[in-house]
Amino acid sequence: MDEEMLRDSALAVSDLLVEKIGGPFAKPYQPPGLWEEVAMPEAA
Repeated sequence: MDEEMLRDSALAVSDLLVEKIGGPFAKPYQPPGLWEEVAMPEAA
């Protein structure tokens, strides 16, 4: 089972799965400078 199927199964069992397609994007908090370490490691 891939990760999306596992996630959807867990949400369905907990009655939290929303089957509507679309909606607002999830934009989780990302601290400043989070991607600087992985974006261009040779420039660091």
